[in-house]
Amino acid sequence: MFAESYNNQKNVIIMEKENLASLFEKGKAIKVPSYQRAYSWKEEQLEPFVKDLIEFTDPTCKKNSYYFGHFILLHANNAYEIIDGQQRITTFILFLMVCKRYLDDLDKINSRKYLDSFETVDYDQRLLASFKENIDKTNWDRNLTYFNDNKNIQATQSSKNIVFALNYFSRAFENNKSNLRLDRQKILDYICVIESAHVSIHITENNDVAVQIFEMHNTRGVKLNLLEKVKAKLMKAVFIHAGPENSETEINKIQDDFKEIYHREELISSNFFRGELSLDELLLLHLRIVDDGNKLKPEDKNKFSFPGKSENRENAVINYIDEQIANREKEEVIKYVVNLSSRFKESVLFFCDCLPTLDEKNTLIGDTLILSRDISIEFFLLLIHSENKNELDNKEVVQLWETFLFTRDFHDKYFNLQYRDDFDTFYIEILKSKDIVNTLRNYVDKGFRPEKMDDGSLPKTVKRFIFKNETSILSNAFHWWSDKMVYTLYKYEIKNNADLVQLRSIMKQGRSVEHILPQDWQPSLREILTFNDSSPEFEDFKKIMQNVINGIGNLLLISSSENSSLKNKHPMNKKYGSCEGGSYDWHNHGYKRWEDHTKWNEIINERGKLIFDFLSAFVEGNNI
Repeated sequence: MFAESYNNQKNVIIMEKENLASLFEKGKAIKVPSYQRAYSWKEEQLEPFVKDLIEFTDPTCKKNSYYFGHFILLHANNAYEIIDGQQRITTFILFLMVCKRYLDDLDKINSRKYLDSFETVDYDQRLLASFKENIDKTNWDRNLTYFNDNKNIQATQSSKNIVFALNYFSRAFENNKSNLRLDRQKILDYICVIESAHVSIHITENNDVAVQIFEMHNTRGVKLNLLEKVKAKLMKAVFIHAGPENSETEINKIQDDFKEIYHREELISSNFFRGELSLDELLLLHLRIVDDGNKLKPEDKNKFSFPGKSENRENAVINYIDEQIANREKEEVIKYVVNLSSRFKESVLFFCDCLPTLDEKNTLIGDTLILSRDISIEFFLLLIHSENKNELDNKEVVQLWETFLFTRDFHDKYFNLQYRDDFDTFYIEILKSKDIVNTLRNYVDKGFRPEKMDDGSLPKTVKRFIFKNETSILSNAFHWWSDKMVYTLYKYEIKNNADLVQLRSIMKQGRSVEHILPQDWQPSLREILTFNDSSPEFEDFKKIMQNVINGIGNLLLISSSENSSLKNKHPMNKKYGSCEGGSYDWHNHGYKRWEDHTKWNEIINERGKLIFDFLSAFVEGNNI
């Protein structure tokens, strides 16, 4: 059946004039290797797939054939590993599963030939196998929920994409009004279109050849993301510099590393504390601090600033790696790419597997990531890849790090200065240090520029700065140094026993700074006043309130959605549900304190003074 031509030099079988069914007629399993990024198609890719089926089964369609793309396969272990094209094959399998739900006679086309032959990445395979055995289930999500509840199985982003695709196809068959409606009477026609679709196929016996081909091809579907491009670039560099006879072992090492990395794609985002962290973001920061490990040599300077964070991330990363490869000798290139892959895997494993456990023991770990995400990630990377990898277990180290992060630039001594914080020198000193605590304490005491500090002391400088601006904090914190004020509010609530999990959720998903007494006075707020809007008493009262309404005593951290729903309600009519404990209980259980408008100024100032006193102690290192 196969028309084969052989290229003996590269050991590639080029299969011509083939259709998709040909892939499944060799009696071999078709597998997605786990070092590949798993299933990632979403509605953006599924919609044109469905449109193609509708178009090519339309009697008026004048197109003779359907092209389903290019496939690169590696013949290994009596199976075909899909190097390129797995998104399309997986989509076909998922579509076939949904078709089987609606047509029992689908076995007349021997659907088991396809379903039994295909295996996705090993960490999703058990889930997919369960779906195959329970095709009649009305809700695919139930199976995913089961796997989420099973502590031995991690539901990945790719498993969620699989569920989405299954449900997307199901809705297409059940939606009678949509222009993307699939007709159950045409199921066999749809399958025929895909089975007979023209494809171009490359099968190779050598992994290194597959790597070369994959690096050159990016066909219809989800475009290669940055991490996939980096993986292909690293493997190609090994092949070019080691040759086909000597590259297999190193390429396998890189593939094994990326298997572990992709498996944690969902965790890297869900386990984080402030927004979401992507693998691409972590890769950039890893290259800046660790790279292949050579950056950990303490004698080199001015090396932690590249690749730059201000330019396009993909260009910065790709250009940096290209430069590193170009500037090395043949043997050093292989060592470089293998070590880079291994080191980056270690970084991913730390942030996915180790960081949550460390934070459970010491919540200041997560707090510092909320305070200054990128800088804290860089500092943690520096420690875990150096001889100081156990220092994050030292609570004093993390406490000093938080104090330093908060105070290092919280003053008025840096205005109009070209050079401020020198993290290159700081990181080198950390690498050289035999006593991390003393090194950090020195920076906490003196800062980056002791010659600019009052009496050479960073704490004294910050303390004086705070007291000099006490009026601004108590009357206008909403518009004054907002990042420091937000973190102050966050730490103040922790001190007052606010629920940390709920508070962390606010900070992660998009915190909003709420005015307990609204900025915009609506009629519902003014109507309780004993004087009208034009009276002198009202004008005096309004001036008093304007002096405190943006003060720190009137500010509270809540979720963006809750802030939108509360709008400009009177404080007595507000109930905060974003979090429990702390100021949330103070308000919810004492909302009647707002009945007497003549005490509003006093209430806000009283709470503001408590937060200000907390801030004064906090900048001196009295962390929670």
